[in-house]
Amino acid sequence: MSNLSHEIRNPLTIIKSSLQLLEKQIDGLENNYYLQSIYDEVSFIDDILTQISSYGKNEKRMIFEDVCIGSLVSNVANNYSSIVERDKKVLKVDIEQPLHKVKCDGTSMRQVIS
Repeated sequence: MSNLSHEIRNPLTIIKSSLQLLEKQIDGLENNYYLQSIYDEVSFIDDILTQISSYGKNEKRMIFEDVCIGSLVSNVANNYSSIVERDKKVLKVDIEQPLHKVKCDGTSMRQVIS
């Protein structure tokens, strides 16, 4: 299983490096929403690969931390915005304030929400 995650992680690293080069070469991309969304997805996949490669080992599988669930839901919804726009659909997320934090594994919780 760790060989598979290694094989996936290699092209993922190339994607991230290419994004960083693009960001440097094209003015105005530093704060581009879509570029940040791609970075977030690459990091998410990397987190999943880490979980996969540690599966079955005596390593800690989950990292419990304070996670703002409202922000997590908003971020997941925002990551789907390009798909929603492409399909001419509407995705609306209404989150009550204040945003509460819970102790959980952020990557696992994101997998559940996605």
